Amino acid sequence: MADVVLGFGSSHGPTMVTKPENWAALGEEDKLDVRFDFEAARTKAKAGLEAELTLDVFRARYDALQRDIAALTQVMHDARPDVVVVISNPHGGVSADRMQPTFGIHLNDAPPFTERPGR
Repeated sequence: MADVVLGFGSSHGPTMVTKPENWAALGEEDKLDVRFDFEAARTKAKAGLEAELTLDVFRARYDALQRDIAALTQVMHDARPDVVVVISNPHGGVSADRMQPTFGIHLNDAPPFTERPGR
């Protein structure tokens, strides 16, 4: 019988792995996404939003995110799971429908989370 030893959920996005210096370019790419009306969204933007769109703010948020990812990584290592189940949607998949569902299995050569990487 299996025991669930840990469960969590997380949002995700390219800013998790993109250096803050490149975040503005990500925003420009988003404007090209036909699924969204950015001009309409701009009319609903909160007052003072421009103050949050600076490189210093981007860097602070990126640093906080990396600290949180490191903390979650430690929690996962401490839980020592035998199996990890991930439910996700692979953006940029093989079709024009970028939200196509996928099922995947990853097999590791070594038991997962038995040793911390880099140690």
